[in-house]
Amino acid sequence: MKISVLISTFNRCESLKDTLVSLVNQECNDNFEYEVIVIDNNSKDETKEVIELYRNKFKNNLAYYFEPKQGKAFALNLGIKKSTGDILAFTDDDVLLDKYWLLGISETFKRYNVDIVGGAINPLWLDEKPKWLTSKFYGMLPVLNYGDSFFSTRSRKNLAFGANCAFKKLLFDKYGLYDERMYFSQDTEICNRFLKNGAIFSYNPKIISYHKINKNRFSKDYFRKWHFHRGKLSIYIENPAYISICMQLFDKFISFIWCGLKRDIENCFYHEVKMIYLIGQIQGKLGNRLKINE
Repeated sequence: MKISVLISTFNRCESLKDTLVSLVNQECNDNFEYEVIVIDNNSKDETKEVIELYRNKFKNNLAYYFEPKQGKAFALNLGIKKSTGDILAFTDDDVLLDKYWLLGISETFKRYNVDIVGGAINPLWLDEKPKWLTSKFYGMLPVLNYGDSFFSTRSRKNLAFGANCAFKKLLFDKYGLYDERMYFSQDTEICNRFLKNGAIFSYNPKIISYHKINKNRFSKDYFRKWHFHRGKLSIYIENPAYISICMQLFDKFISFIWCGLKRDIENCFYHEVKMIYLIGQIQGKLGNRLKINE
């Protein structure tokens, strides 16, 4: 088994160093080999110099490619095309990986008949988080924890997140690469597409990563924008009918008013961002309709 680790990066050369160090320190065995592919998505910092600095530490298993088209989907697709592994593992340039991360991925694919593997994404708080930022909002950071038990499923209720996931490369060969229209939520779209085609997803809580989260993600405006863009692009995944969106919007509006009357600040904001998500869906459907009519 060969695992190709893909990292898309943009202007985070200092943070990328930490990710690379966590990969250098991986515990490995003779059951698999691995390569690390860093795709520079048009960075203006010293990303390329960082790769050269670490190249010898990886014993020639570290590759660097430059993707000038701005967008994570473009970068990941280049990495997939350049990869030589039969398993593709993905993480981000602001993530630290547990030393048994690669070992956990290889053993899960070897032991179980699965197509997609995901693991826990634990928060690494770099600044003190505000009190309103409870676990209800963690998935948007992203933080992921499906519990302490291993499970496998074909359900699309459980998805892998891009900071800690791995796929059989065969899936990309059969069902296509990342949708390059998705400037956001690429991992959600690709997981949904693969699961719709019968792929099996397994969650292994022992495959652990740590996601750096700083104060830039602590503002409510960040969550408002996140939900709007997520909703706008969700039409490429589910494309609900207008009547369904409007019914949900009305329901969330009532919940928003009710929580406001009770002065339930946390749930009031939760229903607010869910309304923004639905408004984003309407915008996405309208924009897509205009493109079709042109």
